[in-house]
Amino acid sequence: MTQQRRILWNREYNFQGENVTRWYFLIVNAQREITGIRKKIYEGLAPVDNIEDLDKSRVKSTEGLYYDLFRLESPKPRFNNPLGIYNGKWKRERSLYTRETDLSLLNILEREGLA
Repeated sequence: MTQQRRILWNREYNFQGENVTRWYFLIVNAQREITGIRKKIYEGLAPVDNIEDLDKSRVKSTEGLYYDLFRLESPKPRFNNPLGIYNGKWKRERSLYTRETDLSLLNILEREGLA
């Protein structure tokens, strides 16, 4: 599978009695780019809380691509301008969501050919 730079994302909201949206991101890009994209995501969804790194590593069989899987919480239910954060491929991935165990969340890495 040929790997391309992209952001997969999803969100969960409507938690009983809470004004919070839980965001999930899987970023595939160069390490330096991932750092900048994450910073812009934090700024775009500020204030953010409960940032949790789930997995990150180099993408096998590529020249310099890495992936970064993380989640965070924000009171904002949407981005105002996602292309201002990353002017590349964005795709909503509905399989990124909370499960009983976080290990099941990592199955998407295999499906995407990253692990």
